[in-house]
Amino acid sequence: MTERYLLTISTVVPRPIAWISTRGSDGVLNLAPFSFFSAISASPPLMMVSIGKKPDGSLKDTLKNILDTGEYCINIVSAPLAQKMVDSSAILPYEVDEFQRVGVTPAPCEAISAPRVAECGVSLECILIESKEYGEIPNTVLIGEAVLFHVEDGLYDGRHIDVEKLKPVGRLGKRDYSNVVDHYALSPRED
Repeated sequence: MTERYLLTISTVVPRPIAWISTRGSDGVLNLAPFSFFSAISASPPLMMVSIGKKPDGSLKDTLKNILDTGEYCINIVSAPLAQKMVDSSAILPYEVDEFQRVGVTPAPCEAISAPRVAECGVSLECILIESKEYGEIPNTVLIGEAVLFHVEDGLYDGRHIDVEKLKPVGRLGKRDYSNVVDHYALSPRED
């Protein structure tokens, strides 16, 4: 399993990072990053994230909260927040509030009770549509609908997010990350 995992995470790169914030049914806040994440539909805007289990086989706090409440917020990680995002990936007791631990601000969402990360330029409020386990050592694949987008002023021109201003971070293999700084436009060839 380890070899396949390492091969997968170092081949499928860069992967966007869903920095997921949740609120447990008991009110405890949780914040953790997941790089098995992608948009799968634009209408409706559906997001997929895959969450594994803790080393002891129990549910990760994020997954437990999403399954319990049916809601979560996907925050897009920018370069200035990369270290805080990595710090929030530590496996900690359930009652630890990662917002406080890593020093980011919980901001209220409008459609869900989970907070968003105030310092993130883009956040998506999501409602769980479907969950299903896959694999020998099961990962749970969650499909959620983004019911509300929060976008910082100046990042969106009405058609596109300015990635140079957003500075999103991608996950590579090992402990490596990438910044979206070198990009170019291509169009299909017309014959």
